[in-house]
Amino acid sequence: MRYIIGEKGNTLNNFEYLISVLRKFKNIKIVVDSNNYKEKREISLRELARKKGKIVLSTGNAIKLNPMSARERKIIHEEVSFMHGLKTESFGEEPKRYLVIKKFDNKIK
Repeated sequence: MRYIIGEKGNTLNNFEYLISVLRKFKNIKIVVDSNNYKEKREISLRELARKKGKIVLSTGNAIKLNPMSARERKIIHEEVSFMHGLKTESFGEEPKRYLVIKKFDNKIK
């Protein structure tokens, strides 16, 4: 299974992308998964977002996360959006694009 999933799900995501490109003209979305990897990864990313978000709220210091795929960044963005007083920002270029979780500055300038 680890060869199908690849490091951080890269092989799985690339395979899914390749198939979707081939089927793009049929307007069909294809999802490729192995051993519930994507569901497990989503759960761990949501836990990571909540854990890091709590640290940012308690310390006031922004936290930079490791680079991740667009799909994974979207999950983090979404989870942090549920936490009052926090926001996320993306920085960098693919494939090293990463997120920063920080306190939301709601002051009017």
